[in-house]
Amino acid sequence: MKRITKRDYYDDEKLIEAVSNEIDGTALWAKVCEFNKNIPAPLDMKTMFSLYVINGLIRYKKEAPEFYRVLYDEVKDRVKNQIAAVATERFRVLHDPEPIWRYLRMFRYMEKYGAVCVASLYGFMVGTAFESRADGSWVPAKTLEERGIKLETREDALRALAESYIDRPGLMAWYPKNKVEDTVRIAKDWHCDGAILSLNRGCTLTAGQMEVKWALQENGIPALLYEANMADPREFDEKEILRRIDIFMDSQGLEKLGD
Repeated sequence: MKRITKRDYYDDEKLIEAVSNEIDGTALWAKVCEFNKNIPAPLDMKTMFSLYVINGLIRYKKEAPEFYRVLYDEVKDRVKNQIAAVATERFRVLHDPEPIWRYLRMFRYMEKYGAVCVASLYGFMVGTAFESRADGSWVPAKTLEERGIKLETREDALRALAESYIDRPGLMAWYPKNKVEDTVRIAKDWHCDGAILSLNRGCTLTAGQMEVKWALQENGIPALLYEANMADPREFDEKEILRRIDIFMDSQGLEKLGD
């Protein structure tokens, strides 16, 4: 790092602070994501895609864990008081991978059917720190305080950072086998009734989508595929996407609740 940055010293205090902020912030965001197992879900993925960017951009800063501590308390209160992201929730959906960023209105359209997107392997992979139990289920990682750890040296920080990534579920989503297992697990644990999968030609995370669809269906979770490209607006057909959603919702016996 000295050679790359052309600096004469390495600031261990900044390293320790950055690692502490990342470990705590990613653990807290995972705890918030876990709240969405609740019925009704306190958050929807459209909102969560806005909230995860804090860890995506500034996880090394103290503002990140501070933000997620406030968010954790707020969402915990929503769960306690049964405050739903979608008041008419009657069908829970998993969406994966990235959405079409220019068309997040798609999620609002689903709400007309009482459908709410509650989970996403991609959404849970970015900026969170989960751990796997022996049975494969995901649980949020612990903060440093919950672990009883205080980072004091460079070695402490680097070891803690490495351990936080080793075997973290979701990080190998580029491998179809891992992606299939993780997506099915999430769909079950977050009580999803169906899944909407994007054949997103704008990202390598689309690899394995057909296998994911088959695996979900084998586990009794109906799945819809639609084609688009999050990076190229020329590969986007709004009418076709909405048509597919209408057909999928109709196949699940859902009618629009109103416009």
